[in-house]
Amino acid sequence: MDEEISFVRTQSPIIEGFKRTLFVRSEPEVPVDEDCQIIPPPKPTGEDISNFYLSLTLKLPPPLEDTSKKWICEECGESIDHNVSKEQHESAFSHRLSTHGARKQYHIQESNKGYRMLKNMSWNEEQGLGARNQGTLDPIKTQLRRDKSGLGKKDLPYRVTHFPNQVPLQKSIKKDRISQRDLEAMRKERDKIIKHAVYH
Repeated sequence: MDEEISFVRTQSPIIEGFKRTLFVRSEPEVPVDEDCQIIPPPKPTGEDISNFYLSLTLKLPPPLEDTSKKWICEECGESIDHNVSKEQHESAFSHRLSTHGARKQYHIQESNKGYRMLKNMSWNEEQGLGARNQGTLDPIKTQLRRDKSGLGKKDLPYRVTHFPNQVPLQKSIKKDRISQRDLEAMRKERDKIIKHAVYH
C-alpha cells in the first residue's frame, strides 16, 4: 500500500483525478540501537571540518595541457593542435579574422584616378603614405562654417565635414564651372572674330 499510487474517485469534481503519492523523507532515517535509543553521529575531527571548508572555497586549477604536441601560428599567435596542418589552420575563420580584421572604409570609389594611381604604386589601404607608412589614415577633422560671421562665431565640434553630398555649396560651384568643351568653343569663336577683323 505504501508504494501504490491510486486515483481518488469522489463525488466532488474538484478532487477527482488527483494522484495520491507516497511521502518520501528528505533525510535518511535516524539510526537507533536495540533499545530504540538514537545513536548520535560521530563528532567530526578538525581535519574533516578543514577539508569540508576547503572543498567549498578552494578550487583546484585545471590540469595543464600538454603543450609539447602543439604549435603556435606566427601570424595570429594561436596555439594549434599538432594534428591540424598549417593550410587547415590558415583557412579557419579564427585565423582569418585575427590576421585581417575589419577592412577600413575610405568611401572613395575604386574608379577614382588618385585611388588607382596609389594602388598601382603598391599602396596598401591599411597603411599610411610615406617611406615608413607613417602618414595619417583618416582625413583631417575640420569645422564647417556655413555663415559669414567672424568674431563671436560658435564653437562647433571638429569632425570630417567636407564630403560632396553634405555641402550644398560645393555642388553649386561644380555647376558654375565651365566645361572644357565650352572653353574650346569660346576660343574658336574668339579666333574667328579676330581673323575676320584682321583679314577683312
